[in-house]
Amino acid sequence: MTTMNNTCDICSEKFNLSTRSKAECPYCQHSACRECYKKWLLIESRPRCMNNDCNVEWTQNNLIKIFPYTFIKGDFKKHRENVLFDRERALLPATQPVVEQRIQREIIANEMEAINKEMIEVRGRYNAARNRLYSLNTNVQTERSTFVRACPDEECRGFLSSQWKCGICQKWSCPNCHEVKGENRDCEHVCDPDRVATATLLANDTRPCPSCGTGIFKIDGCFAENTKILLWDSTYKNSQDICVGDVLIGDNGHKRIVEKIFTGEDNLYEINQNNGETYVVNSKHTLALKFMGTNRPIWHESLNAWKMIWFDIIEKKVKTKTFKVTETITMELAKETAEEFVKTLTIEDVVLITVEDYMKLDNTAKRYLYGFKSSEGIHYTDMPISLDPYMLGLWLGDGTHTKPIIASNGKEIDKTRIPREFITNSRENRLKLLAGLIDATGDPLVRGFAIMQSDDQLRNQIDYLAQSLGFQVYYDDQLRVIVTGERLDEIPTKVLMKYPQLTNNTNKDYFRTIIDVKLVGIGKYFGWTVNENSRFILPDFTVVKNCDQMFCTNCNTGFSWRTGRIETNIHNPHYFEWLRRTGGNVDRNPNEVQCGQEITSRFSRDLVMRIRNRRDEIESQNLNNNNNNETEEALLELKPIIDKVTRICENVIHNRYAALDRYRTDHITDNQELRIRFLRNQVSEAEFKTLLQREDKRIQKYRSIFNVFIMLNTTITDIIYRFNARIISDEFIRDANYRSDTYKVLNETHEIAKYANDCLSEISQNYKSKLLQVTPHGRIK
Repeated sequence: MTTMNNTCDICSEKFNLSTRSKAECPYCQHSACRECYKKWLLIESRPRCMNNDCNVEWTQNNLIKIFPYTFIKGDFKKHRENVLFDRERALLPATQPVVEQRIQREIIANEMEAINKEMIEVRGRYNAARNRLYSLNTNVQTERSTFVRACPDEECRGFLSSQWKCGICQKWSCPNCHEVKGENRDCEHVCDPDRVATATLLANDTRPCPSCGTGIFKIDGCFAENTKILLWDSTYKNSQDICVGDVLIGDNGHKRIVEKIFTGEDNLYEINQNNGETYVVNSKHTLALKFMGTNRPIWHESLNAWKMIWFDIIEKKVKTKTFKVTETITMELAKETAEEFVKTLTIEDVVLITVEDYMKLDNTAKRYLYGFKSSEGIHYTDMPISLDPYMLGLWLGDGTHTKPIIASNGKEIDKTRIPREFITNSRENRLKLLAGLIDATGDPLVRGFAIMQSDDQLRNQIDYLAQSLGFQVYYDDQLRVIVTGERLDEIPTKVLMKYPQLTNNTNKDYFRTIIDVKLVGIGKYFGWTVNENSRFILPDFTVVKNCDQMFCTNCNTGFSWRTGRIETNIHNPHYFEWLRRTGGNVDRNPNEVQCGQEITSRFSRDLVMRIRNRRDEIESQNLNNNNNNETEEALLELKPIIDKVTRICENVIHNRYAALDRYRTDHITDNQELRIRFLRNQVSEAEFKTLLQREDKRIQKYRSIFNVFIMLNTTITDIIYRFNARIISDEFIRDANYRSDTYKVLNETHEIAKYANDCLSEISQNYKSKLLQVTPHGRIK
């Protein structure tokens, strides 16, 4: 929302022309004073808008326009170096295998040089070394090394393997006291009891992290041995048996594929639920919880104010703020102020917090944070079945397998079970199955049903069936399965007396559960990563989170430094600026090739052929109407159009396959050589920071250029497809004015090229670099 007053929304100071000058986001027009924005940028990992609804990262050009040069080259540059250093330091464990391989390659290369001097005598050694070198150069390392902590040698920057050996300095360390033993594993060593005690005390904190403390080995969502895990086919596996490729059930009811697996030792914690099963996780496990506060302003008559209660995920505590009504502030104005304040907060629907951090919360915060179960159900697809599911439900609930009858006084069915093809079928069929069970032995309740069932296995299947439909389930003392929740009216029961007593009380959250977390001691954990949002459900449908490793040695994935969210979409300011200039709509990601909308050599040939066919149709029509002059005019104007279309299409293809790749950036691999040099003590920390800052500047420049070129290709592609649509139209044959307007569409490429050149000129000035140019027909020089 644009600030209309003359004061800063953050510090309430009036804007002036010096220190408190107005700083406005170029994308959403959110404003604050320059001093407040300076403080904001110096605590953020990336220069972005303060408005969470916008959250757009500012370019170098934006920063130069808003802030003085002294700030950009002073405090901001130093802060940027520290952020980059922390980020690269988080990648050091992932770089160590590369360093180890390089050291081995250097050793072997030196060995080859020595062997070459004695080629005749040691030909065999030379060949063996050459083979080892070839193997190192060609074999892809499929499994990464497992590191337990940073190397304790003060002169070494490497990390210890699970064997407690550093691959950089080649020294062994003691797993008990964490001291360096020497270059031999079995060399004489006596542990200092005090150091052993200290190591044991700190093991929980230091074992998963290097000395930098950046949480590189932060493993979230790892479970104790024998934890039951629900699979897509409604069966279960123990946590230690989970394999890559297993299909779990996501919190949205869709499939989650296991992609990687992990294991280790850590402190284990028991998660007790009052409305769910108990499970055990490690200390780094991220709990998926829901905050039961308001998260929005609520009117309190006793306070004569709007009150806001929320959970601050950064400070990890519950906060409150009131907006009082006074003589000068009306109730409506106070509410508007409160709503504007809410927009400045980072409030997530699901609170993600590690067990370690949860244990540090005060009791007030713990009372507000609840575990929760999935209310989405499971989205199974329809499968062929040989029996009406409703009749199966009646038979299971009140039938006999010895006679073709359903009798309310008959014997209990012996070993009756719901076949898997019914319990994993479409929602419609599962609702019919549940309706049959309810009509057979169910009783209506207030907002629910009670199904009598004494057989444990069948009762568990009914439990799963109901929860897979998005209902909540619990048991009473009479062994009845109680089914509650919303959308109960979708269950197609046929006995009128079995309809539930629906009420209007829908405020109760049937799926939340109070949790109590207790330490149980050190033990082995098993974890894995799954696709999508990294969340899946346990057998009781409790929502949990999997291993979400931030820059771990096994998953080189970019992430938001403060929130841990994965950054998969880089903002392209040039594309959106062009849309603003031309009045376009932002409805697609500018980096994607829209389905069926890509310019290829075949598309170009087809388009030219289409134009020529249209030319022939125009010629035929005008000859029939004796319009020879118009025919000649139409033929003359089509030839340059064909040449122009061909040239534009060729340029788009050239840009995509030749020019764009020169400016693509990959943060994970770009700084690998620098990390290798730092790990090997070939550069100091200060030099490392300087080199990182230079490399970051180069990446930002390349990214800015890449964004301009993406905008260019995307918009030109859109122009060509609009031109193609007009060529296909029947009006193109009939109306000469329509044809003329169609040809003018191609001239839009000139304006886009001009805008792209303006952007490239600005980039050249900001980065003091060579000026790149685009031709009027969109070719990148």
